[in-house]
Amino acid sequence: MSGFGVAYDAAVRTLVAQERMVGNREARHLSRRQGFQDQMMSHILRRDRKLELLEAIEAQLGDESLKRSGR
Repeated sequence: MSGFGVAYDAAVRTLVAQERMVGNREARHLSRRQGFQDQMMSHILRRDRKLELLEAIEAQLGDESLKRSGR
């Protein structure tokens, strides 16, 4: 291989390596972002479930207090 061929080959290898590094960085970023979104959705679903339970308890307490007072 001539001097130009060796230099060209080295340049191409460097570019390929840089593209891989950037691709890996973007993949990690997207993975981390998806993890945050999943975690947020989990918190929202747990909050909604807790609110539903509280409303059910309040409804039961309201019914029981009406029954006790004779209304």
